[in-house]
Amino acid sequence: MREIGITFLVLLAAFASFILFLRDESSIAQDASFTVREAVVVDVVDGDTYKVVFKDELDSTVLIKAYLIDAPESGQCFSAESKQYAEDTLFGQNVYVAHRKQRWSGYVEQPLLAFVFLDRELRHLWQAEAIEDGYATALIQQPQEDRYKNVIIRLERNAQLSNAGLWGVCPTQ
Repeated sequence: MREIGITFLVLLAAFASFILFLRDESSIAQDASFTVREAVVVDVVDGDTYKVVFKDELDSTVLIKAYLIDAPESGQCFSAESKQYAEDTLFGQNVYVAHRKQRWSGYVEQPLLAFVFLDRELRHLWQAEAIEDGYATALIQQPQEDRYKNVIIRLERNAQLSNAGLWGVCPTQ
């Protein structure tokens, strides 16, 4: 009975995190420092890196690194499952990529750090889904700028408590 209560509380906390995420008062679409572009995912490199073709730039592919998350690298615990999850949820899909407007030198060589949304309204952040399901861990590099960091951190904690994905299989992350 106690396990059912704990499971219920974890699920309730996850639901509350998503509700807070949906109510995010600062829309990335209205942030002048970001560009949002529609794209199609044409290749999955691993659980947090993939190639897209932007709908407004059909002649080239761009390497994208999902912002705020870190998925296991090839050979690490849960890397195959994480990559498969990204393939199942992203490959061939239309996505909306939100990235900073400025491009740095080496843009073609370096992956573009970006938020990846599964809907035009920019409400369904793919990274949140990957964290919640336990296919990636939080990677907060610039805490003062990460508008979704609190949601990502809460979802990661919920995934840990419920042993979702890699949290139930891999040694302590």
